[in-house]
Amino acid sequence: MTIHFDQDNGPGTILTEEHRAAIEEGIKEIDFELGRCDPEYAFDLNRKRAHLVAELSAGQTLPFDGEE
Repeated sequence: MTIHFDQDNGPGTILTEEHRAAIEEGIKEIDFELGRCDPEYAFDLNRKRAHLVAELSAGQTLPFDGEE
């Protein structure tokens, strides 16, 4: 499952419609996985999901964890 779209362009890349669609698909995949995984993995998935939602809201890629 690809969670974070467009890492190669780094933080601050403006999202295109294709980026948005890929991010929305990633969120759907995470939602599906959340219903089937153990609690330790769910914490990580929720963090990734929150990051993707923040990117959609910002309209651009954002740094994740240790990214600069």
